[in-house]
Amino acid sequence: GGITREWVGVPRQFFEDPTNHQSRCACVNLNTNDYKENQGKFREYPNCKKNSVSCHIAT
Repeated sequence: GGITREWVGVPRQFFEDPTNHQSRCACVNLNTNDYKENQGKFREYPNCKKNSVSCHIAT
């Protein structure tokens, strides 16, 4: 959080290890090769629109 970027991203759950259930929130630029090459490590948040730039996440 709080990182200044020159692009607008979308919130995604990021799983460093896709076999582990622990995740963190990541701001993702869907148009980058880095995202496209690592799509298996990201998941959309439930009840959050695919291209929404923010979401309210219940904890």
